[in-house]
Parts: sequence; structure tokens; C-alpha cells
Amino acid sequence: MQALSRSLLASPLWALPTTSRTRPGFHAVRSAPTFQPILSRGKKKATIHVRLLKDCTELGTAGDVIEISRGRMRHVLYPHRLAEYTIKYMGPRNRAAEAENAAQVQTTAGVTQATAERENQAKAAKLQTMEPLVFARQTVKADDATIFGSVSADDVLALLQLKHGIVLDKNAVTLDRIKVLGKYHCKIQLPHMGSFSVPIHVTAARLSAKSSSKA
Repeated sequence: MQALSRSLLASPLWALPTTSRTRPGFHAVRSAPTFQPILSRGKKKATIHVRLLKDCTELGTAGDVIEISRGRMRHVLYPHRLAEYTIKYMGPRNRAAEAENAAQVQTTAGVTQATAERENQAKAAKLQTMEPLVFARQTVKADDATIFGSVSADDVLALLQLKHGIVLDKNAVTLDRIKVLGKYHCKIQLPHMGSFSVPIHVTAARLSAKSSSKA
């Protein structure tokens, strides 16, 4: 019995039987597992393109589109509002083209402003020497100065455009509604030119011969 025990102890473990007929008291050694090749899955790109919102040392200036690691963008730049995610990389920043476009926009704005100033000067010259704006309205009664309806700022704007070719902003004319015959003044404000007082005459409308015959 002792000899059998010594022989078993001297035998390597891999030599022990692994079948169900293994002697009691001994555990079978499992065979080494077979490793199957793991299918590689598609990994996200380690870097992404982002647009800088502020000047960052070693990265670039505001407006530049740079390539940076996802982790740095997620944990550093984005939380501190230093950069924003871009959907599509538009290529390197063309500063020369940006400067040219900015200069063109500035030139266009200058031309537009100069044109507007000339137009306002022409309007101001007309308003300074303008004859009274006359509005003919029918009165409620023959011996009463109260008129049907009223004369409003919209009426002044329409008459200035129709008779004098002056187009003004809706808020340029200040006038309380006129409901009685008489002489008035309205205030007209021009940008960078000041305000002008334009006379308004509200007169009684003449009845036509057909209307007077019916009366």
C-alpha cells in the first residue's frame, strides 16, 4: 500500500486518468481551455475635430478647427466652454479669405450708410421748405368742425410718399389723431438729421354738384 502511494505521488498530475473511472480520492485534472479568436469590433476614432471658442495656448485661436482626443474635449475643453463639437470638418481656417470677406462686408456697409445719409439729407431739404400738407375731410354737420374719421400719422406718411416721394419709417411721424378742422403741425424725425415740424391743414371737403342736388 505504501509502495502504491509513493508511485502515485511520483507520477505527474497530467498523467493521472481523467475519465469517470478515476480512483476515488483523486480529482481529475481538467484539460486546458481552448481560446477562440475574439472578433474585433469597430472602435471609435481616438481623435475628433472641434472648433475653438477661445484662444488656447498650444492649440490655436478662436475659430480654428483642430483635431484633438475625445477625452480631452469631453473633460477639459467642452466643460470650460473652450471648444464646441463640429459635425463636419471644413478644412483649415483660411484667414486671408476671412479678412477679405470682412473687408468686403465693411465696404458694403459703408456704401449703404453713405447712401442712406444722402437720402436723409435730400429728405431734410424737402421737409424744411415743405408747404402745408392739406387733408380734405367731410364734416359731421354743416355748422360743425368735427370731421368724419380722423387724420393720423399713417395719412401723413401716405401723402408724403404719394405727393413728395418721401418714404419714411412708420415711427418717424409723431401726431395725435386730428378729428377737427384746423391747422396743425406734425413732428418728423430723421436719423442723424434731427426733427422737423411740418404744417398740416385739415379743410372741409367740398360737396359735389350731384351730392348738393340730392341734399
